[in-house]
Amino acid sequence: MSRVVRKGRSDGLAYFEKRLAVWIEHAEELGLDPKLLAQLTDKIAASKQAKADQSALKLATRAATQRFNRNNADVRRLGGSVMLKIRSAGQHGRKRAIYSLASIAPPKKPSPIAAPARPTDLSVELDAIGAVTLKWTCDTNGGEGTMYHVYRRVGLTEGPPFEIVKITGEKKFRDETVPVGCAGVVYRVQAMRSKKKSPVASLNVPFGLGDSMRGPFPGVAPPPDTGTAETVRVTYRCK
Repeated sequence: MSRVVRKGRSDGLAYFEKRLAVWIEHAEELGLDPKLLAQLTDKIAASKQAKADQSALKLATRAATQRFNRNNADVRRLGGSVMLKIRSAGQHGRKRAIYSLASIAPPKKPSPIAAPARPTDLSVELDAIGAVTLKWTCDTNGGEGTMYHVYRRVGLTEGPPFEIVKITGEKKFRDETVPVGCAGVVYRVQAMRSKKKSPVASLNVPFGLGDSMRGPFPGVAPPPDTGTAETVRVTYRCK
């Protein structure tokens, strides 16, 4: 049977319905039992009715789904307005018991802003004109608006004070004001967000002999050095 009749339910119905009248008319010539043909006729009619009912049910289901979506949207809109008035009454009246009375959860207190982590992976490159590019990475703990304060001391020994040379939102700084011939510089980088400060990261950059100079941001005190300074070799690279 599977070799002469397609497996699709709709295909089977159309196939037999198309041939039924001919089979009935020539039943004797084809050697067909009238009772068998009568059963087939009944089943074809029942199948067509079921198919019509199925189509009607699909249309009704689709219409019901559309009505539900519209009504549910109205419920959420109107219910949200009610909850907004309840929260407003609880907030301005400072009666937190009103939330219990209304069986809704009170608004959560805002979470405190976490301090950014200590900058890490500090590295430098020195280009052909003597400018130093300082780069770093930093975990901001999911917060936005993190700024980085970059401090510099000219000279690798204690003595000259640290001065702020840049405040930036990027994780890099190009220093074009390093004095020619100085023995090296020490950088400190501190991440800040709102009033929260990270521990300080330090980097020693030795590259020659020299003196001190005044930074472009005088009057800003450097942060304490809470991290261990790392000494690195400067990579010279022509741009």
